[in-house]
Amino acid sequence: MRQKQHHFDTLKFVRRLKGEGFSEEQAVAMMRVLNDVIEESIQNLTRTMVLKEDAERSTYTQKVDFAKLRSELANADSTEAQLTRSSHERLASDLAKLNSRLRDEIGRTQASVRLDLNLEKGRIREEANGQEMRIKETEARIEQEVASLRERVETVKFSTLQWLIHVLLDIEGTLCPISFVKETLFPYAIKALPGTVQSKWNSPEFEKYKSAFPKEYQETAENLIEHVRDLTERNVKIAYFKDLQGYLWEDGYKSGAYSGPFFEDVVPALERWKQDGVGISIYSSGSVFAQKLLFGHVNANKTEDSHATLDLQPLVSEWFDTVNAGLKVESASYDKISGLLEVPPALILFLSDNVKELEAAKKAGFKVALVVRPGNDEVPDDQQKEFQILKSFNAITLGEGDTQKKQEEQAPYVSSLDEEAPGRQQCCDDDGDFIYEELTFHTDLPSYLTSPQPSLPPPPELTKYESPFGWSAKRKAITVALCCTSTFHAAYSAGAYPIASVPLRAKWHVSSVVFNTGVTVWAAGFAWSPMVLAPFSEINGRRPVFLASGIVVLASLIACALTDSFAGMLVARFFNGVGASTFATMCGGVISDIFHAEHRNTPMALYSGFALFGTGFGPFISGFIVGRVSWRWVFYHQAIALGFTITLMYFLFTETRGSVLLARRCAVINKYLSTLDSLPETPSAPGYRRNLRYQLPPSTAPSSLGHMIYLSLTIPFRLLLTEPVVFFFSLWIAFAWALQYMAFSVIPLVFSTTYHFDTQASGAVFSAICIGNLIAAAVSIYQERLAKQYWPKFNSAPEGRLYFACLESALLPIGLFWFGWTATPSSHIHWISPVLALGAAQIGIFSIYLAVFNYLADVYHRFASSALAGQSFCRNILAAVFPLFADQIFQRLGFGGASSLLGGTAVVLTAVPWVLVFFGETIRRRSKIASEIMQDEIQAHAEQDTATETSEKC
Repeated sequence: MRQKQHHFDTLKFVRRLKGEGFSEEQAVAMMRVLNDVIEESIQNLTRTMVLKEDAERSTYTQKVDFAKLRSELANADSTEAQLTRSSHERLASDLAKLNSRLRDEIGRTQASVRLDLNLEKGRIREEANGQEMRIKETEARIEQEVASLRERVETVKFSTLQWLIHVLLDIEGTLCPISFVKETLFPYAIKALPGTVQSKWNSPEFEKYKSAFPKEYQETAENLIEHVRDLTERNVKIAYFKDLQGYLWEDGYKSGAYSGPFFEDVVPALERWKQDGVGISIYSSGSVFAQKLLFGHVNANKTEDSHATLDLQPLVSEWFDTVNAGLKVESASYDKISGLLEVPPALILFLSDNVKELEAAKKAGFKVALVVRPGNDEVPDDQQKEFQILKSFNAITLGEGDTQKKQEEQAPYVSSLDEEAPGRQQCCDDDGDFIYEELTFHTDLPSYLTSPQPSLPPPPELTKYESPFGWSAKRKAITVALCCTSTFHAAYSAGAYPIASVPLRAKWHVSSVVFNTGVTVWAAGFAWSPMVLAPFSEINGRRPVFLASGIVVLASLIACALTDSFAGMLVARFFNGVGASTFATMCGGVISDIFHAEHRNTPMALYSGFALFGTGFGPFISGFIVGRVSWRWVFYHQAIALGFTITLMYFLFTETRGSVLLARRCAVINKYLSTLDSLPETPSAPGYRRNLRYQLPPSTAPSSLGHMIYLSLTIPFRLLLTEPVVFFFSLWIAFAWALQYMAFSVIPLVFSTTYHFDTQASGAVFSAICIGNLIAAAVSIYQERLAKQYWPKFNSAPEGRLYFACLESALLPIGLFWFGWTATPSSHIHWISPVLALGAAQIGIFSIYLAVFNYLADVYHRFASSALAGQSFCRNILAAVFPLFADQIFQRLGFGGASSLLGGTAVVLTAVPWVLVFFGETIRRRSKIASEIMQDEIQAHAEQDTATETSEKC
């Protein structure tokens, strides 16, 4: 048995135990046990230990193994590299060979293709040369044929004129150069005017010319001279002005200062026509007196310096000017001339250099030719194609043949005209198959078209195609009510959205500025779409566009209620504005369709009232909805109400566009007439004529849709940029309209900050806008009735519309200052004060709105729709921008400061109606389009006064 090893002093340990009180046997036993445990632990510990010699031996063995492995890896890598290198070299060699072969193949192919292309080019070049030669030969033959055909056409053109028995001639640009009038006669009259006026101001001879001028120019010689210079500069053709010019020119003719420089072909042609029995008449804008002066002093040597003159007055049988015949651009003037001459229009040739005059004469049935002379204004090619071109009177021959025979042929034609109804025009189509008559609402139709006949099919139902002006009062009232309701829906939709700001901003986590873009996109759609969509109503009528717009608004409201994203809300709001624009703005056109101008103020006031009332009533009602139920019902309740309105429109709203109704009336009548013509036996109805058809007057014939959209997009901006009246009125109403939309965000901000109003209470504040509109509408209707009764000057000029607006529009800046400085948190003023200020400001906005609509309609007449479209675009664009920075202005400047800024701007713009009241006529006279309309009005009044004087003398 192996003796145990002791790792500590056992004897000492036994003694120590004995010292602690243990017995010797206990101490020895404890020492043995402890010694065994220690021995066993040391053995367990040393069992896993390695000796240093063993470790060194193991390390050496591993180093040897690693060196051997490294050597083997190096040998393997060297072998693999050699194999890879040799493979790479072999592949590179193969690629080089393939590349060389491919290059050779490409070279051979290119050479072959190049050769083929050169051969093909040569062949094509030869064919092209041959084709070009054949084309040139063909063109030469075509040119020869065209020249020959043109000669034959010109011969045929003017050969048809030889049977005419009367020629009607313009003077300026037709018989004599335009430069003679503008460079000789006009300067002479202006030079002679001051001396004549000063020397003969009170003479009876000059009195008859002076008294014809408007009264404001009869007061002093300076006023009259300045007015004549202005009319001369603008070449205005008014009877009293032309009479005075003739009086001033008389001395120049008699003194030999100048004579009439007729074109060299004119005098021989006039003498030849007179000798051949052709009647010659003159029709010029200049007075008859001035015409006779010119014809009595014609330059005999065809040079202006010679004093030798001819008197050609005996060659002319009749003289016409704008007094005894009318305006040269109106077809009625030529009808009158034909009647005075007692010659049918078809036997009269009218020669002029003015396209509009030729169009009017052609419409009256005259034969016409466009005279092209040196110095005349250039006529576009598309207009030249519509007329025969005449460069010399030698190109036509009139009066050939037996004049007596032509007189005999004329007689039955004249008698047949007398049997026709006044104003009825007839023409045949190119094939002569049908006889066409122009159809208007006042055309007397044969009895078989209006009442049943025993032997004929039932006549068409024409009552639904009657003129809207003749509708019953009840039918007009229903139409106006539907229009006002649709306008109310559009305005209501604009104001209902902003009041839902609190829940929607919280839902989508957007700022107030971002949320207000919903107002911006709505106003942008409202501004642009009428210019594109409105022309559809001119072609298809009001009703389909009304219903389609209503459906778009309805669908967009449902989309607003259902959307769960802010982007979806913006898209829906945009289409809501697009539909609401035509749904609202077309109402003004409907009112114009069914009411004459003198009866239009009351329905227009109602229309304006509903347009502005809805903007206040929308947030008023929606505030209660947001405070009690889900925000979605702000849109749901609008959709429900609008659906009911669209249903009423479908059953009660009938077409109001007169031109559309007339076109449908014409189509129905022609369809019935074609049925009669197809009967096996000719009907025996009184007044029946086979192949009779009706056509629309040229003035009511619709233009193409593209052309109408082009005009709708260009004319409003042209007026906006070139007419001062349109520009400043648009600026005025745009600012007022922008304030209307700014209120959507400002009112909740102010009243929640100062008076701690919740959404429902803030919405109730908008009732002030509603009440203000109701008061303004009632006052506008009543005050105009009083003005017409007690103040005749109210209707004497367009500026009469502005007298009330000058006073009432001042309520806008007053209301702004009042609102801002009583709603500040530091003022501690009761909330009723800023509410009353809102009502006062709203009355001012209403007066501006109504004044702008009425004044632009009165001033621009036929351009009124374009002028109103321009201002509508301007105000809605500004309304789209203002809400984006409304909150920032009021928060940074304070309620008083922001309101003062806006109120100061309103004060400046309030000067617009005052300026027009005092200087409106002068401004309009210096505006291009407005002056043309003024000229037409003055001419119409002058003709009316002349007709009245003539009737009184008779």
